[in-house]
Amino acid sequence: MEAIAIAKTPEAQGEARRAKEKEEEQIKRWAGNQPIQSSCVDILKPAMVKIYLALRGDSWTGELLYDAHFLLTAHDEIVMEAREDQAKAVAQIMKDCMQEAYNDVAKSVTLGPVDVTISDYWEK
Repeated sequence: MEAIAIAKTPEAQGEARRAKEKEEEQIKRWAGNQPIQSSCVDILKPAMVKIYLALRGDSWTGELLYDAHFLLTAHDEIVMEAREDQAKAVAQIMKDCMQEAYNDVAKSVTLGPVDVTISDYWEK
């Protein structure tokens, strides 16, 4: 059962119309963004597996070759923590693995370069 409110004054009707339009625009943004974010996740997951394996010499049970660990992911980003003296090597592994994962998943779309940043903190 659904309750329907009826606006009685022209001002209330205009306010209700604007609220409905705002809600419809939000739904359109979500619908347009969903395929993009889903595609990012489809690429991010295999990239994380590739990075995990690369940090262990391509062995699931291998010892870590680098002192680096996943911290978080956000949309199309992977944030890792690594020792300062290993950061450049880990960044290159991440870049190569992310590019390879993209090429494996999205064969018909050209991707610009993968950006890697080394920082003392996560920058947005």
